Amino acid sequence: MTPGISDLFAAKLVECCNRNCPAIRLNIEQDLSVRLVRRISADDTLAFALVSGMECDASQSLISIPLAIEQLYLVGPRLSAALSDPVRFFHLNSLKLIMLGIGDRHRSRGLKYELEVEAKRQGISLDFCHEMQSVTAVQDLIERDIGFGILPFGAVRRRVEEGSLKAFRIVEPEVCREIRLVRSPRHQLAVADRAVMKSLLHLAIEETRKEGGSLHPIARPSGSRSPDLESRNRVGETSGHHAIGL
Repeated sequence: MTPGISDLFAAKLVECCNRNCPAIRLNIEQDLSVRLVRRISADDTLAFALVSGMECDASQSLISIPLAIEQLYLVGPRLSAALSDPVRFFHLNSLKLIMLGIGDRHRSRGLKYELEVEAKRQGISLDFCHEMQSVTAVQDLIERDIGFGILPFGAVRRRVEEGSLKAFRIVEPEVCREIRLVRSPRHQLAVADRAVMKSLLHLAIEETRKEGGSLHPIARPSGSRSPDLESRNRVGETSGHHAIGL
């Protein structure tokens, strides 16, 4: 799982498996979406991963199950007096932005790319001052008033509740990402793998039903089925939700 997704699902998944399938021993790894997708694509030992949809659009060989849309927030230091909630996208041009990523200049997609596309459409430029491979490092720099981050609320919830960081909704447009469960069609799933996947799907549905939560259901054409373990949606298909950073 990615760091933000892990904060939402990891502990709940362990509780769920302990309750419903206590014989299963979980091994949950945390990494950035782009690296998890590369490992799945290379037929690594990973059975499946929860990743950001935009990060895996470059690979057309994976089986992908869309789970939810997650809203991303502008995250600033505790004393962000000049900003009010919500923040219009246009106002990001006045901020120094610390991005979560791997610093790969050859990547053509991802959140940074989508932000740049929208900024160009609005006639502004964005100042990406640093790029970190750790959510903790991004938050530490924000606390030191070095810049602002654009992160899922799940990744910063604790520090926001403690009062060391502030989170602002971004509007006109919203900045979102699609959470997907991806796996390789070459990897044979064990019975335990399928049980864990089923638990994850139920957890995702529960999170999208929470009032005021950061996850929202994916808009689906009328008459379409909910995602299941045999879904064969290829990475890169659209979900019907239009926002930056899917």
